[in-house]
Amino acid sequence: MAIKISISSYIAGKSPESAVKRLVASGFRYAELGSEHSSIMVERPPEEWKRFREFADQQGLQFGQGHLLLHKYITEKDEKLRRANVEVHRQYCRMYHALGITSAVLHCGGYDEILHGEDPAKVRAIRIKSLTELLSDLPDGMSICLENLPYETFEDVYANLEDMGFPENLGLCLDTGHLHFSPGPDHESFILRAGKHLKALHMHDNVGPMHPDGVLPIPGWLGSDKHMTPGFFTGSINWYRVVSALRAINYDRLWNMEIGADLGAGTPNQTWRDMILRHNRERAELLFNYDPEAPAPEDPVNDYAAIRAVESNGVRAEVDKYAISITAPEYKFKVDPVHGGRGSYWYAFGRELLARNLSLGWAIPGNWCPAAAAFNLSSGVLIESVKALPEGVELVMSKVMTEDDNAAMEGVTYRITDLYGKEGFTRKVQIINTTDKKTQEFSFRFHSMPSLMGGKGLPTGTVTMDDGATFDRCRKDFCFRLAGRSNPGAEKVGKPVFIDTTGKEVHLTAPDIRGKVALSFPGVLPALIYCWDPQDNAGSCEAIFESAALDPGESCEYMIAVKHCK
Repeated sequence: MAIKISISSYIAGKSPESAVKRLVASGFRYAELGSEHSSIMVERPPEEWKRFREFADQQGLQFGQGHLLLHKYITEKDEKLRRANVEVHRQYCRMYHALGITSAVLHCGGYDEILHGEDPAKVRAIRIKSLTELLSDLPDGMSICLENLPYETFEDVYANLEDMGFPENLGLCLDTGHLHFSPGPDHESFILRAGKHLKALHMHDNVGPMHPDGVLPIPGWLGSDKHMTPGFFTGSINWYRVVSALRAINYDRLWNMEIGADLGAGTPNQTWRDMILRHNRERAELLFNYDPEAPAPEDPVNDYAAIRAVESNGVRAEVDKYAISITAPEYKFKVDPVHGGRGSYWYAFGRELLARNLSLGWAIPGNWCPAAAAFNLSSGVLIESVKALPEGVELVMSKVMTEDDNAAMEGVTYRITDLYGKEGFTRKVQIINTTDKKTQEFSFRFHSMPSLMGGKGLPTGTVTMDDGATFDRCRKDFCFRLAGRSNPGAEKVGKPVFIDTTGKEVHLTAPDIRGKVALSFPGVLPALIYCWDPQDNAGSCEAIFESAALDPGESCEYMIAVKHCK
C-alpha cells in the first residue's frame, strides 16, 4: 500500500502559488488545499482554477483533499442563513472538482448548540437536510468528509452516515488531535470501525485534554488542540496503532498532516519555515512507514520466503511476517528474529503468558556484568535453520556482536538453538569467542518477561523452587540464591530479598491458569534467580549465571527449559 504523505497547504505560505513551490521544494507531492487558500481560490474566476491546477501539475503537486470554509455551518436554525452556507460549500466543491480534489472536509456545526442544551435530534435533522441538498448535485467522483470535532464520539459522526443511508459520496475525516482529547474511542477503534467510510485524514498530535474533569468549554478546548507534528517525542498519540489500523483497512487516500505548531507568529524567517517543512516531510516518511516488526537496514538479511513450514511430533513452525510462529498441542509461541530472537508471544493454560508484541520478551540473552545489558541481542539475528527433529522442531539463530550491542562483547558470536516439543521448549545459547583477544569476565542472563509474573490487574501467584523455597509475591524484588554457586553481579540487583535454596527448578503459578510453568536448566545451573514484581508492568524472572572469561576460540553455553505441568 503506497502511503501518500500530504500536508495542509497553509503551512507553506499565504499565496497558493508560492505554497505549491515551497511544498515541492521540500519534497511533498501531495497536499490538502487548506481553508485559507481555498477562500483565496474561490474568489477567482473558474478559468483561474484550471490554470492553477495546470500550474500545480507542472510543479509536481496534487491536491487530493480540500478543507471547506470553517465557520459556515450547515446547521444554522435561521433557514436563510442555512441555505446560504450550503450554497457557499457547493461553490467550493465546484472549485475543488476543477482542481482535481476528491475529498472535501466539512465542519458540520451544531456542536455548540447541543452543548448549550439544544435538542440533538433537531440539530441532526437540520444537518441531514443540508447534507442531502449538498450531495444532490455534488460533482462526480467527489466525497464530503465529515470531520470529528471535540466533544464528538465515533457514534456522533457515524450517525450522520447512517441517517443518510451511507451514500458513496459521503464519508468521514478522522482528526487525530480532536479525538485525542474527546470522549473516545481510541484512534485504532475509530479507524477500524470507520473502514471504507474513512476518506480523509487530519493527522496531528497533542498531549491530551488540558482541562479539568474532561470538560470542553468553548473556546477552551483550543488550548488542547496543539496541532503538533506527529512523532515519537512530541504528543502522546500512539502512532504505531494509528498507522497499523490504517494499513488494516487499506486506506489509500492522503495521509494528511494538519500541523502548524512550529510555525507561529514568532517564526524567525522563511528559511526557518522551509527547514521545518523539510523536517515535517522527513519525519512523516519515517513515522508513517515505520514498522517495529520489520528488520532495520543494518540487520542480518533473512530470506523469509525461503523458509518453509516444518512439522514434527505435533509441533509446527512457519513464517508469520517477520517472525517464526510455533504451534504445539499445549502452547503457542512466536520468536522474533528482528529483536534478537526474543519470544514475542506465548500462550498456554488458556491465557497469554507473554503478551503480544511486548517490548521486552522471553529468554533474551544478556549480560549482568561487567556492564548490565538486558538486551545483548535486541537487534536482528540471522536465522541459520528451521528443521524437523524426532522430538520436535529446531530453530537456530546467530549473531556476531557489535559495539552497539555490547562493547564488552564486540566480535563475540552468540548462537541460539531453540527446540520446541509437544509440552515445552528449550533454549540453548552458545557464546563463542571469535575474536583474537580474551574476553572480560561476564555474567550471562536469560532476561525473561512473562506476563504470568505481573501486570496491572493480574492475579498474584507464587514463585517456588522445587525444594520448597517460596516467595509469596508482594510487589517486591527478590532473589533465590542457589546453593554452591557464586553470586555474580549480586551488587547490581539492588537490594532484593534474598532466599537461599538447594533447588534446581523454578515453578511459576497464578490462580487463573491450569497447572504451573516449570523452568529448569539442563546444563550448568544459574547462581541467582532474580524476580522483579512491579505493580503496573510485566514482571521478570531471570536466571543469572556465574562469571566466565573466554580465550580466543573458546566457548560456553547456557540452557533454560520450559515445561508445562498440569
